Amino acid sequence: MRVTVPLTLDVGTPTACIPDPEATVKSQRMRIFDVVVLGPLMILGGAKAGGLGGTALAFFGITTMFYNARNYQRVRSMTVVPVAPSQPNPQPMTAPAAPAA
Repeated sequence: MRVTVPLTLDVGTPTACIPDPEATVKSQRMRIFDVVVLGPLMILGGAKAGGLGGTALAFFGITTMFYNARNYQRVRSMTVVPVAPSQPNPQPMTAPAAPAA
């Protein structure tokens, strides 16, 4: 016996994602650490190691610095716009009635 259950899901109006300010501050600190400390150490280690492994380490140090600097600037320039609360759903979802035996 196959039973089909009609399901309607109203998710409301779309809203903008508002990041948690404390989490944003922590991630921004890590980005600064990556740009100022980690990237240069990777480049220095790659220069001292030499060879293909050293070249790869220096390359990833450079890319780490550029990637995190770009994301730091992107997050820093974001503007947080407050979003009005969406309207509550007019009809709550209810479980379908069991079929009669």
